[in-house]
Amino acid sequence: MIASISAEELNTLLTEWKECLIIDVRSSREFNETHITQSIHIPLMQLPEKIDTIDTKKEIILVCYSGARSREGCRFLATHGIHAKNLEWGMHLFGKYTDKITSSSLPKRFLFF
Repeated sequence: MIASISAEELNTLLTEWKECLIIDVRSSREFNETHITQSIHIPLMQLPEKIDTIDTKKEIILVCYSGARSREGCRFLATHGIHAKNLEWGMHLFGKYTDKITSSSLPKRFLFF
């Protein structure tokens, strides 16, 4: 079973400056449009080749737009003994809870509704 974290829980982690590793597994286009400021970008298809770069000492949270790709990424990491949490409902919901979003083009209120 894949562990998950809610948008509200992740926002609390970031607000309290808890150390975690947020990996955004969306496409480069999606990441460049908007992303969690503290996240790193490893597209889902590149996860196998970048697995050795992941700091497993930190709490790992994978994110995508809806939670589907990040859940798939969590499953992949689990097969390699790496525990990661999936952001429930992804960036779609997280954007409604936080101001910790970096956007290159649109105001935040237009990105997630």
